[in-house]
Parts: sequence; C-alpha cells; structure tokens
Amino acid sequence: MKVVVGSNKGGVGKTTTCMNIAIGLTIRGKDVVVLDGDGQGSSHLWHGNREAAERQPVVPHAQKYGNLVNTVASLADKYEHVLIDVAGHNSTELITSMCVADIVICPLQCSELDTDTLKRLRKQYAEISPSNPKLRVLIYQTFGETHAQGRVIERAEFLEALLPYPEFEVLNSVGRYRKIYKSSMKKGLSVLECGSNKAKEEINELLDEVFYG
Repeated sequence: MKVVVGSNKGGVGKTTTCMNIAIGLTIRGKDVVVLDGDGQGSSHLWHGNREAAERQPVVPHAQKYGNLVNTVASLADKYEHVLIDVAGHNSTELITSMCVADIVICPLQCSELDTDTLKRLRKQYAEISPSNPKLRVLIYQTFGETHAQGRVIERAEFLEALLPYPEFEVLNSVGRYRKIYKSSMKKGLSVLECGSNKAKEEINELLDEVFYG
C-alpha cells in the first residue's frame, strides 16, 4: 500500500504520525519503507537518531524531492508498504505522490485554520482523482483534547467542520495531545516503544482502522 501522510497545513503532526505508523507496521511484521519528501527532513532526522542509537527494528528510509511518481513506484515494487512524508503545503511532492498513492492520511487539529485548508485539498483531489480513482483521503484528528468532557465537545466541532467535505473519510481514531509524541521523536522512537499506554492505544487504533479495517 502506498500511503501519503500530508496536508496543506504545517505543525499538525504529519511526520510524527508517519513514523509511528512505520514502527507500528514493522512491529506487526510488515515490510515498510519511509520516503522523506519534505525538504525540512524531519523524518530523515528521526531516522538518523534511531540509526545512531542502533535501535531495533530497523525501518528502511529514502529521500527524494520534486516529482515522486517514479520513486514511489520503484519502492512499491520492493516493499509491502511505502509511507511518504511530505511538506505541509501545496508542494510538488504532495501532488505527485497523491497521483500514485492508495491513501492520503491527512492529520489536522480541531482548528478553523486547519480545517479551512481542506478547500485546497478538495481541489487537489478533484484534479487528481480522475487519473487515480482508487485514491482515498482519510482525515485524522491530531492534538486532540485529553479531558473527557472537552474531548466530546471538540470532537463534535471537528466532525461538524468536516461536513462540507463528504468526499473525504473521517477516521474514528484520534491522536491526542501527549508529550510522549514529541519526546519519543527526538530519540528516534515510536510511542509504541515507550511507556505511555494511552498513546500506544491511539496508534494501534489508527493502524487497525487504516490497515486492517
């Protein structure tokens, strides 16, 4: 499966989501490669920290910028899952990877600034889907409220904001605001390798819903 983790908004947890998915699938015995298509190189830095610490399991990693069509196709011939981490704006990497992807996972916070970027994603999807009709766009809420009452209200607001976009699928899974996501990334780790059971549950729910649902 070729999976783009990207959106037109920065700071929503794209690389964090991508790296946690990569480790999660690898732990489950899947053959995974991560393609860093973001000029900031965040996933490349994560991979370097992981490699320097000699952490296991090893997740293969590649870098390519610009048109990603041929690179994604080549990697898909060798790996079961290609995870593509792209920049948070209307980039060549986002557009070209969407042209050949099976799924786009679009992380977004419950914020008007975030959900408003779906107007651009809708336009991109409309232009690409005729040539890639199998493409699915999955909206993944990130940095969600952790307190019980607040999370119910916030989720209702998030779902309401997504109503104008029926062509996109809203995931039931939610990644909540937890420090472990940030601290684990600095060490080249996934939350699945750390002590936070709640964060582990969130990533496993995401994996189950997207890859095993």
